[in-house]
Amino acid sequence: MQRVKSLNFLLAGILVLGLILAVEATQPKTSQAASSGPATVIMVQTEPTTASLWAVWYDQPALVGDRAYLSHYEGDGYPLQVLAVPRSSALLPQSGFAFLSGSDSRYYYATYLSLDNSHSSLVSVAYQNLLTGQTTRLATNLDLSICRQDSWPLTRYLQHTVVYNPDLNRIYMPCYANTTTKQAALVIDPVSDKIVGSLPYVPLAYNPVNHRLYSIKNYPDPSNIFYGEDFDLVALDSRTEQPSNDPPLIANHNGGAGLTSLLVNSRTGEVYLTRYALYTKSNGVFQAAFDKNGQQTQAWSETPVAGFLSLNEATNQLYGRHYNGTYIAVDAANLTDGQLASFSWTPLAANYQYNQVYSFDNHDANSPFFYSRGMGIVIMDGKNYDITNFFPVRPPDGFFSQYGMHFPEPPRNLQGLFFPETGHSLSGKFLDYWQSHGGLALFGYPLTEPFLDYNPDDGKIYQVQYFERNRFELHPENAGTPYEVELGLLGKSFSAIPGPEITAHYGTGETAPVPGGVVFKETGHTLTGKFLQYWQNNGGLAMFGLPLTEPFPEYNLADGQIYQVQYFERNRFEYHPANAGTPYEVELGLLGSQYLRARGWFR
Repeated sequence: MQRVKSLNFLLAGILVLGLILAVEATQPKTSQAASSGPATVIMVQTEPTTASLWAVWYDQPALVGDRAYLSHYEGDGYPLQVLAVPRSSALLPQSGFAFLSGSDSRYYYATYLSLDNSHSSLVSVAYQNLLTGQTTRLATNLDLSICRQDSWPLTRYLQHTVVYNPDLNRIYMPCYANTTTKQAALVIDPVSDKIVGSLPYVPLAYNPVNHRLYSIKNYPDPSNIFYGEDFDLVALDSRTEQPSNDPPLIANHNGGAGLTSLLVNSRTGEVYLTRYALYTKSNGVFQAAFDKNGQQTQAWSETPVAGFLSLNEATNQLYGRHYNGTYIAVDAANLTDGQLASFSWTPLAANYQYNQVYSFDNHDANSPFFYSRGMGIVIMDGKNYDITNFFPVRPPDGFFSQYGMHFPEPPRNLQGLFFPETGHSLSGKFLDYWQSHGGLALFGYPLTEPFLDYNPDDGKIYQVQYFERNRFELHPENAGTPYEVELGLLGKSFSAIPGPEITAHYGTGETAPVPGGVVFKETGHTLTGKFLQYWQNNGGLAMFGLPLTEPFPEYNLADGQIYQVQYFERNRFEYHPANAGTPYEVELGLLGSQYLRARGWFR
């Protein structure tokens, strides 16, 4: 199945680069150093097939070397994983996501060598596999040094223009061929991992409805005394990479100006553009709409937005930044008079499958999610723009310093245990539960001190403490019962990691009985063999909950190995054949550690 749904990538990257968020992440002893300063979000994009969310961001200042981070979330905001890429490359237009068929998802980026204050020369192109985190450098016979990162490239307002063409299974990356701004695109074969050629166009977006690649074509213009060039925005046939018979969407545009956004509705084929024009009064940005055949359906008109950031295909609404600093929703069918709402949250991406709009921002003490404030995802309802959730990604300065940092010594008057391995303590109800339900073997070491945390599963705030393999939650409403302390539903969270592997093993309704197994009609899954033995011997339903999948092989982010796993509501069982015949033949996944890493607490 081709992954060519929602093209809600952020082509107005210059706007996004202005978004500064206050965050901190001081790191525990067992992890790499994390930053303690603001962060900048570069790009947010929805993964079409799975409806999950990817964000690219970096710390300011960069305290962990030249790094930016790729954070992955479920559609409802649950964090899944964090990967690192070179920060200097992530800031370039020659970077972006490519969602290929199946579970093959990649983040491509280029590396440049500085030549002088204005120009840099392309050195290499690589991608990171978003499932495994492995990096692959592309081979090529081309002289990449001809590609320059000019100080004033024609598409300077457009960021992250890596485009995937599923019709030919090719990927395109901009290449500004020389200092005269002659533009082209590198052509990448994702099967052989090679740069196989170039195009005399720069593809900016793919339209799955009419098989078009909307592309820049520039040419010299001696009458343009300032910039010496003009450009057209044309529609290539994505099956041949040749110009189609569609009329240009933009013709003879002054090369000193440029596009500020280009969004495609992948369900209807409609195209929405904003462009900057020189020497105009007011905002100087104009908007227009075109149908799938390239016919203009809404004339160019001046707009109060600097560019459209995202498109919600469920409601056919565009979201953009108003020149007064706020953000607005616009009816895509009526660009001129269709302003619907104004809000302060930055609408970086939209997801038509959930009808949600995603923003990255901070909460303060007035927020209903005060105890989980920090850098996070603000989720808005696509119908009425109400904030429906805020999911923390990284805690703010004092918050993490108080609860998550590595403490070299136990606190004074501690009535409990101190673990120098992680620098955290365990006491009270959580200590009682830890000692009576399996201790180190089942839960691992504590990774935080107890603190108040917002729980998106039920919308309530609980006293929690994170361990390597799970999260303890204190439920005062259950005081005096065995359920006063419960385990978090981290298995339920991570079992929704997108991809065909996990999807194929979900089930609903009762399954057929298996000899020697137990069938759980509540979830439609069966428990057998070593996993059944472990489940029965270590607490069963109360400890692990119901099975959510059948056993299947899964790549393990912790050690890079593939294990047979089965997800339960509260954890993940892993079969380790290397430990056959020992008590560690079946182990619990490090979901507590994985969850905190995905939230950015440590790396």
